[in-house]
Amino acid sequence: MQNFGNDQLATRTCWQCKSSKKKCDKLLPTCSRCSRLSIECAYDGEKPDAAPSNHDSNDTKFEQIFQRLERLEHLISNPDSPTTTRTSASHEPPPSYVSNIDHSCQPPSWQVDPGQLKQEYVGFMLWGSVFRIMSESHTTIDAVADNYFKWTHQWLPMISRSRFDTGLERLKVYSTDRGSSLTILAMHLTVTPVSEHPGSTPLSDSPWYRACKYYFSYFASVEEPTVDIIQAGILLALFEHMQSIDNKALTTLGICGRLACALDLDDIVAQALIREPGEISSEVEEAIQTWFALILLDRFHSSLLSIRNHSK
Repeated sequence: MQNFGNDQLATRTCWQCKSSKKKCDKLLPTCSRCSRLSIECAYDGEKPDAAPSNHDSNDTKFEQIFQRLERLEHLISNPDSPTTTRTSASHEPPPSYVSNIDHSCQPPSWQVDPGQLKQEYVGFMLWGSVFRIMSESHTTIDAVADNYFKWTHQWLPMISRSRFDTGLERLKVYSTDRGSSLTILAMHLTVTPVSEHPGSTPLSDSPWYRACKYYFSYFASVEEPTVDIIQAGILLALFEHMQSIDNKALTTLGICGRLACALDLDDIVAQALIREPGEISSEVEEAIQTWFALILLDRFHSSLLSIRNHSK
């Protein structure tokens, strides 16, 4: 173990900052970056002890995320308050996703004036909802993704696993990528047994379903259309159809159809038909698969509705 000077600064960069190639302020006993991220800080040049079991590691990650979430919520509600208990010693600027938030809108006003709810706040709420719902259902985003690609994806292949995994890694830290957060919520609905939903009688009152439905409706109406949002909507409609939640699936599919037309997915499909297989990029291929998944689910749902109407 190295000797510490009287100025309470370490003589070398901590292991975590060095391995991440980040600037370290060398504060003792914990540097500002490790303190902010709620991770162990080690200055002896040795890698910290390996994490115990996968279960314990996941619990620790969730605890760290919830601690950071609480601090960020405090920053949003009290922008003028100190960001940490060591403000006088820390010179590290706040994270970009905190400093870029417009504090002119305070959370209490959301309750009386929805017009004050900025898109960046909704994105932050969506990110927090993902980890809250994962915690409530005693699972992880990795487990949900693995379960989805093992079962649902086999007969409804539309999401690129490699691209999704890239977004998933950003989501574990913090990401403004609404598509990845929304998609994991929709995946969670399709792979989670109905009996595990809290307040699942009727299922339309499930807070997990209502959260996913709310975020999809919001971003579908205020954000620029993306393939991610369409894919999340298709999975949401699949859940509504399989669980017979009124006729919500038809409405959700209609929204997905409008978003798909706004992205000209039909033209992309038509142009791909005259190309050689090697000339199609992975992004175009995923867009084509999403278009056909939308058509498939819409026809399947409509055919069942027709059968029900004829049987009456």
